[in-house]
Amino acid sequence: MLTPEEKRNLQKLKQRALRLKPELQALDAKTKQLPREIRDMEQAANEIPKKIADLQKQLRELEGEKNSLKTTTAAKKRELAEAIGDLRDEKREYEEVQESIRDIGTGMDIRRAA
Repeated sequence: MLTPEEKRNLQKLKQRALRLKPELQALDAKTKQLPREIRDMEQAANEIPKKIADLQKQLRELEGEKNSLKTTTAAKKRELAEAIGDLRDEKREYEEVQESIRDIGTGMDIRRAA
Protein backbone atom coordinates (compact mmCIF):
# COMPACT_ATOMS: atom_id res chain seq x y z
CA MET A 1 0.00 0.00 0.00
CA LEU A 2 1.15 3.55 -0.79
CA THR A 3 1.77 6.11 1.84
CA PRO A 4 -0.07 9.44 1.58
CA GLU A 5 3.15 11.13 0.46
CA GLU A 6 3.72 8.50 -2.24
CA LYS A 7 0.11 8.97 -3.39
CA ARG A 8 0.69 12.75 -3.66
CA ASN A 9 3.91 12.19 -5.60
CA LEU A 10 2.15 9.71 -7.89
CA GLN A 11 -0.68 12.20 -8.49
CA LYS A 12 1.87 14.95 -9.30
CA LEU A 13 3.63 12.65 -11.76
CA LYS A 14 0.31 11.80 -13.47
CA GLN A 15 -0.55 15.50 -13.77
CA ARG A 16 2.91 16.25 -15.15
CA ALA A 17 2.54 13.39 -17.65
CA LEU A 18 -0.83 14.79 -18.77
CA ARG A 19 0.73 18.24 -19.26
CA LEU A 20 3.63 16.81 -21.25
CA LYS A 21 1.47 14.53 -23.41
CA PRO A 22 0.53 17.21 -26.05
CA GLU A 23 4.16 18.30 -26.34
CA LEU A 24 5.28 14.71 -26.73
CA GLN A 25 2.61 14.08 -29.37
CA ALA A 26 3.70 17.18 -31.29
CA LEU A 27 7.34 16.11 -31.09
CA ASP A 28 6.40 12.60 -32.20
CA ALA A 29 4.51 13.97 -35.21
CA LYS A 30 7.44 16.23 -36.10
CA THR A 31 9.86 13.31 -35.74
CA LYS A 32 7.72 11.26 -38.13
CA GLN A 33 7.75 14.13 -40.65
CA LEU A 34 11.51 14.62 -40.54
CA PRO A 35 12.46 11.71 -42.82
CA ARG A 36 10.11 13.05 -45.51
CA GLU A 37 11.45 16.58 -45.10
CA ILE A 38 15.00 15.25 -45.26
CA ARG A 39 14.18 13.30 -48.45
CA ASP A 40 12.62 16.41 -50.01
CA MET A 41 15.67 18.49 -49.12
CA GLU A 42 18.04 15.83 -50.46
CA GLN A 43 16.04 15.63 -53.68
CA ALA A 44 16.12 19.41 -54.04
CA ALA A 45 19.86 19.38 -53.34
CA ASN A 46 20.36 16.67 -55.97
CA GLU A 47 18.53 18.79 -58.55
CA ILE A 48 20.83 21.78 -57.99
CA PRO A 49 23.72 20.45 -60.14
CA LYS A 50 21.28 19.79 -63.02
CA LYS A 51 19.87 23.29 -62.69
CA ILE A 52 23.40 24.70 -62.66
CA ALA A 53 24.28 22.68 -65.77
CA ASP A 54 21.12 23.91 -67.52
CA LEU A 55 21.91 27.51 -66.62
CA GLN A 56 25.50 27.11 -67.83
CA LYS A 57 24.20 25.69 -71.12
CA GLN A 58 21.82 28.64 -71.50
CA LEU A 59 24.68 31.01 -70.71
CA ARG A 60 26.86 29.41 -73.40
CA GLU A 61 23.99 29.70 -75.89
CA LEU A 62 23.49 33.35 -75.00
CA GLU A 63 27.23 33.99 -75.34
CA GLY A 64 27.08 32.38 -78.79
CA GLU A 65 24.14 34.58 -79.75
CA LYS A 66 25.97 37.63 -78.42
CA ASN A 67 29.06 36.82 -80.48
CA SER A 68 26.93 36.18 -83.55
CA LEU A 69 25.17 39.52 -83.07
CA LYS A 70 28.53 41.26 -82.65
CA THR A 71 29.74 39.72 -85.91
CA THR A 72 26.52 40.64 -87.70
CA THR A 73 26.63 44.17 -86.29
CA ALA A 74 30.23 44.64 -87.40
CA ALA A 75 29.37 43.38 -90.90
CA LYS A 76 26.37 45.71 -91.10
CA LYS A 77 28.51 48.65 -89.94
CA ARG A 78 31.05 47.88 -92.68
CA GLU A 79 28.23 47.58 -95.21
CA LEU A 80 26.78 50.91 -94.05
CA ALA A 81 30.19 52.59 -94.24
CA GLU A 82 30.61 51.30 -97.79
CA ALA A 83 27.13 52.52 -98.75
CA ILE A 84 27.89 55.96 -97.28
CA GLY A 85 31.17 56.02 -99.22
CA ASP A 86 29.34 55.06 -102.42
CA LEU A 87 26.74 57.79 -101.82
CA ARG A 88 29.49 60.36 -101.29
CA ASP A 89 31.17 59.25 -104.53
CA GLU A 90 27.86 59.49 -106.40
CA LYS A 91 27.19 62.92 -104.90
CA ARG A 92 30.65 64.09 -105.95
CA GLU A 93 30.09 62.74 -109.48
CA TYR A 94 26.65 64.39 -109.58
CA GLU A 95 28.14 67.72 -108.51
CA GLU A 96 30.86 67.38 -111.16
CA VAL A 97 28.24 66.66 -113.82
CA GLN A 98 26.17 69.64 -112.63
CA GLU A 99 29.27 71.82 -112.78
CA SER A 100 30.08 70.56 -116.28
CA ILE A 101 26.51 71.30 -117.38
CA ARG A 102 26.81 74.83 -115.97
CA ASP A 103 30.16 75.27 -117.72
CA ILE A 104 28.65 74.07 -121.00
CA GLY A 105 25.67 76.38 -120.48
CA THR A 106 27.97 79.30 -119.72
CA GLY A 107 30.06 78.50 -122.81
CA MET A 108 26.95 78.49 -124.98
CA ASP A 109 25.85 81.80 -123.52
CA ILE A 110 29.24 83.30 -124.34
CA ARG A 111 29.05 82.04 -127.95
CA ARG A 112 25.54 83.42 -128.38
CA ALA A 113 26.58 86.74 -127.01
CA ALA A 114 29.50 86.91 -129.39
